[in-house]
Amino acid sequence: KSEGGGGGGGGGGGPSPEELQNKVFVGGLPLHVDKDGLKDFFSCFGPVTDAIVMMDMVQQRSRGFGFVTFENGSGGAQKAIESQPINMFGKMVEVKLATPKGGRGADGGGAPAPASYHHRKPLMAASSTGEFAGLASS
Repeated sequence: KSEGGGGGGGGGGGPSPEELQNKVFVGGLPLHVDKDGLKDFFSCFGPVTDAIVMMDMVQQRSRGFGFVTFENGSGGAQKAIESQPINMFGKMVEVKLATPKGGRGADGGGAPAPASYHHRKPLMAASSTGEFAGLASS
């Protein structure tokens, strides 16, 4: 049975479209998980060809996210994404298809910023109704 097949071609420096379908971003990793632990854990979804945990070079510890690459044509990335929510050693991890650096990835990088503003706004609103709130209007 020859499922898939064809494909090929591509080339031209970057990863082929097929390879892009095999790499996932894993966020929210438990800090004790290393490259081997990541590879072992995700091998239940398909054959893993590469796994990397992003490290903080200054503090010499995990930054809490990494990437897993599955074998071409294995469907491992899709299985992992569809299997969410995934509980990894007691912590919920987020799995998304990895996007190449540059291109759309740059936009995605800025996404967390607005969320951090939402946390500050209630504090400002609360302080403006405090004991000094009347001073501004007088």
